[in-house]
Amino acid sequence: MVAIQPCYKLPSRHTLKEMQFEHFVLNVLYIFSPHDAAAIKNAILNITKEFQIENQLIGITSDNEAKIIVATRQIRENITTRWNYTFYMIERALKIKPQLAYLVSNHQTLKNNWPTEKEWKILNNLLELLTSFALMIKVISASNYPTIGEVK
Repeated sequence: MVAIQPCYKLPSRHTLKEMQFEHFVLNVLYIFSPHDAAAIKNAILNITKEFQIENQLIGITSDNEAKIIVATRQIRENITTRWNYTFYMIERALKIKPQLAYLVSNHQTLKNNWPTEKEWKILNNLLELLTSFALMIKVISASNYPTIGEVK
């Protein structure tokens, strides 16, 4: 058997019209709960490793991706009339800081509003300070009739 070296060509929009895309069923498997994007991604990666094609896979498309629910974390907006919302807003911003940094690196207009390292430290310190207040407010708010015993 003769080994043939693969030749690669970057397709243009004209050659894309002429290309015949193929699809194959590599495996049919049951994905255990939860049926979210991360579980499906891991199952696909395991199959590609099993068939030793993980380096050859270019892309996967699906017409039913709307059925895949991805857990999202959005930036929380500060609401002055809600207790603890400043705490939740800072907590969320610190939790998704890496994703925000990636977003900022791709958009020049966001770079002007990106906090400095000193400001991130202030947010960390503020979060530590507000944590005990947030927990206390949560306990008191959960009670119909807060008593002094709950405050101590």
